[in-house]
Amino acid sequence: MDTISIITLPPSRWSEYKALRLQALENDPAAFATTYQEDAAMPDLQWQDRLQNSEGQKSYMLFAQCEGKVIGMVGALLEQGACVEHKATIVSVYVQPEYRGQGIAKTLMQAIMQLLQANKKIVHVQLTVNSDNASAIKLYESVGFKKVGLLEKLVKVGDDFIDGYMMVNILDKGK
Repeated sequence: MDTISIITLPPSRWSEYKALRLQALENDPAAFATTYQEDAAMPDLQWQDRLQNSEGQKSYMLFAQCEGKVIGMVGALLEQGACVEHKATIVSVYVQPEYRGQGIAKTLMQAIMQLLQANKKIVHVQLTVNSDNASAIKLYESVGFKKVGLLEKLVKVGDDFIDGYMMVNILDKGK
C-alpha cells in the first residue's frame, strides 16, 4: 500500500476539493445531501470559503492524500449557538473507489474523531447513513457510533427514496 497522509487543504487547493466532491456525487449520489448539479454550479469562492472555514470554528475538513493526490475526505460541521454548541455532524465521508478496502476511510474517521475529542465543547457527534450501506455502517460502528433511529425517506435520488439511520457517538470527556 502506498503511503497515505491525512491533511487539511489550504483554500488555494480548492479545485482539488471540488473535483473530489464532484466525483463523490457522481459515484455515490445517494450518499450525500446535495446533487452533482447543485455542487457543480457553486461559485469558486464558495469552495475556497469551505476550506477557509474548516479550521475548527464552524467545521473541520480532512483529506487523505497519496503521492500528492487527494483521494478521500471527511468533514464535521460544528453546531452554532449556546444550546447546541456541544454537537458536531460528520459529513462528506468519501474515498475514491480504487483506494477502498485499505482502511483509508477508517483512518479519516479516526482523525476527525480525534479533532472532535480535542475540542473542549464537543460531546455529541452524529451522522446519517443510508440503511442499505452495510460497509459504511460497519465503519461508523468501528469508531464508536451507535444506531439511534431509522429515518424514513432520508434522501431522494431520482424518483426513489432511501431510508437511513441516525448514528451517534457520545464522547467521554470525564464529565
